[in-house]
Amino acid sequence: MPDKGKGKQREVNGSHDDVVASRPMSNPSAGSANPSASFPSLWNYVEPALTHIVRSPASPPPSPQPDANFKAPAIDVAYHMGIHTTVYNYFTASRYDVSAAIASSPSLAFAHGLAPPRKPREPEPDPEADDQSAPPSSAGSMSSVRSGKSISHRPPSLAASMAAMFPPVLPRDAAANANAHGSDLYTKLDSFYQETCTEILYSLPPETKPDTGEDNAAQLVPALLGSFYRFSSGARSVDRLLNYVNRHYVKRAVEEDRGWIRLIDVLDLVAQSLSLDDKIDLGLVDPPPATNSRSNAKKIERSRSGNNNNRANSSNSEALSTKSGNPREKIAMALRERRLTLLSQWGYKEDGDAESLARAEASAEAASPVDRVVPLVSMAHRRFREEVVKPLLAAAGGGPGPGGGSKPRAKRRKGGKGGRGVKVGAGAAPPPSAGSISADGWAEAGSGVLPKSRLARAVKAFIEDKDFGGDEQQRKATAAELNSVLGIVGIPIDHVLRRRLEKFAPSTETAV
Repeated sequence: MPDKGKGKQREVNGSHDDVVASRPMSNPSAGSANPSASFPSLWNYVEPALTHIVRSPASPPPSPQPDANFKAPAIDVAYHMGIHTTVYNYFTASRYDVSAAIASSPSLAFAHGLAPPRKPREPEPDPEADDQSAPPSSAGSMSSVRSGKSISHRPPSLAASMAAMFPPVLPRDAAANANAHGSDLYTKLDSFYQETCTEILYSLPPETKPDTGEDNAAQLVPALLGSFYRFSSGARSVDRLLNYVNRHYVKRAVEEDRGWIRLIDVLDLVAQSLSLDDKIDLGLVDPPPATNSRSNAKKIERSRSGNNNNRANSSNSEALSTKSGNPREKIAMALRERRLTLLSQWGYKEDGDAESLARAEASAEAASPVDRVVPLVSMAHRRFREEVVKPLLAAAGGGPGPGGGSKPRAKRRKGGKGGRGVKVGAGAAPPPSAGSISADGWAEAGSGVLPKSRLARAVKAFIEDKDFGGDEQQRKATAAELNSVLGIVGIPIDHVLRRRLEKFAPSTETAV
């Protein structure tokens, strides 16, 4: 009679070590403590699962050929549900804390839009008080208030006024920040991915073998692909495990203009598209005086708009001004057009499907600065770009990191008679001969000139070494995978290395 159960069947057909290694990680005992009571207790409960999913060695070990369908190690169902429940309770508890803080503070309620604005209480006149008792410095201001004259103030700048128009939903102070419980977990996950990627960088094979000194540069390409597939599969598992962080913290941060594209990115375009009436309606400028209003309006409009020498920006602003009359709609339209422009740089077209849109947006999120709030899987890919790919793309000696040192000091080489000195780098080699460097900055085969970055040298050796990486079709498939990986982590399409990979192995579909 055959044994029932998947685990027993695998133990009969295979070794016991394979069965033990393939078992999911069990739920650790937390005792009577509540993991959602504080952030340290929450992180102590979640970190073992993250380490097991992202950092544990693969079982069985990955094959020499990188596998894009690699699955990350799993955790027990009870542990998975425990993490999901703990994170949910942690976030919901923070909501109640902030709601209580808002209820106890009318100023916070007004900042959140939960209470009508209150007019400032005017001081009651004191008949017994003498006007001479006021200090000399405030006599002028008190007399102007009592006489009913308005005090003129300098209007705020356009950037400050636009920022005031779209205030964050919550104040920035830690006492009333509803996302405090989300930001600490988000920041800790970013640090976790940063440490993991640093370990990946230093675990990659060196350019030369330590024992024999032979060239080992081509080994970097499959090793980098294997490390990325292992890291990316773990990051996707963590993204599904901590999906409530995306639903609660990341979504709210994007609504508060803290995502990968922000209002400040289109501020200049929006300012050029607003007319004088729009600026007056939004409170960005003061209305002109009643006397001779038409001529004053023209002067203010001419002085504030200025001469625009950029034809592209002027055409965009004219398009915005003619499409919609509402200034807020103009701002939203500018954000949408800027977003489509950025996504088009990652291979998305306006008539593209939802899959190409999601792929392009994920690449744009991974290419964003580290201070932008993006989904967890895009944050992991962004850290892989910052901590692994960027050091490999850096020129040797151009900065700190593996294979690089401090920036060399510039020297001035003496010229000929009456000639001026030429500024060159310390230890700079003579310029290569004509024809050794192609038009795209790539060293041609047989020229004896190597690319500056370590990854470029590895790609060059991988492409030109016919004895490594199988036949030409396999090497082209590996080069296409590397090109796709560079797009996933946020390396632009027009990068010189991606252009070289595309030239060697043209992609069948639009690359990202």
